[in-house]
Amino acid sequence: MEPASQFTTNAQISMTNQNAFAVFFTNKLNENNFKAWKKQALACIKINKLQNHLNPAKIPTKFNSESDRINENESQEYAEWEVQDQWLVAWLIASMEPSFVNRVIECEYAFQIWITLEEYFTARVKTRIKQLKTQLRTLKKHNSIVMEYRSKINQVADLLKALGAPLSREEFIEATLAGLGEEYNILSLLQQQESTTSVKASLKHSF
Repeated sequence: MEPASQFTTNAQISMTNQNAFAVFFTNKLNENNFKAWKKQALACIKINKLQNHLNPAKIPTKFNSESDRINENESQEYAEWEVQDQWLVAWLIASMEPSFVNRVIECEYAFQIWITLEEYFTARVKTRIKQLKTQLRTLKKHNSIVMEYRSKINQVADLLKALGAPLSREEFIEATLAGLGEEYNILSLLQQQESTTSVKASLKHSF
């Protein structure tokens, strides 16, 4: 088996932009930011030319021969790949909130962590979107001032956007009006009636 010192330097040099990884530690993965986290994570991974580590089909051959396997003589290509992969594993774990580490603790390679997160969030996002839309429908102004109520609506809307399910303008307006008090509903009704009356008057004068 070849000494690790022969290939460690080359593997470390390939991490050309470790500063980008360090800065990214401030944006840790949580329940609500997977889409943004994934975009930034992929950017950092591509900058360091490590995207092949997310594809198990790209793992180099570990042993070049049966003899090498028996003697546990790993190929240099695999040994260098493994060092790079462990750099990436360490970074991925460090880029998560502590609550997420247990979800990937059994993963040995970076691609396993990536697939685990993808599968978790695919299911989680669908559930979370439903929860937020239910929350949006149940939000009420009550005794709060309009600005406070609007802020709550905005918070939910921002979370939905971060999850890849942004509200349309019509959905936002509908959700906002639905939670207003009776006085606002009456005002809206009066405005609609005035508009209808105006249209009818215009039509009457047209004939």
